[in-house]
Amino acid sequence: MSDKEISKLMKDVDQNGDGKVDCNEFFHLIQSGKNRDVLHKELIKRSGIRQTFKKYDADGNGVITRDEFRKIVSDKYQTKLMPDQINAMMNKADSDGSGKIDYEEFLKAFTYFPISK
Repeated sequence: MSDKEISKLMKDVDQNGDGKVDCNEFFHLIQSGKNRDVLHKELIKRSGIRQTFKKYDADGNGVITRDEFRKIVSDKYQTKLMPDQINAMMNKADSDGSGKIDYEEFLKAFTYFPISK
């Protein structure tokens, strides 16, 4: 979703104007059918991203390691990148500097750049 779409959706859903969507506001959204297609599309998209994360988290420890990240880059770009290029990409995706990419970091980094294969 674009920032504009998110802002519009929040304005429509956040009935009390506190900048958050509480359970009642969320249920109202679902029951009213308003924006249902947008929400459904985003949930499906997130599910696909979660599956991709699980696919590349080869050891199932809940994070993408540097070696697992190399596989992602290899699949996405289908070319051999230099180690310093891969490290730079990993560092950019690893927003907390832990040396690993957790699901939230993965979601932010790869939401708009689907991975092939």
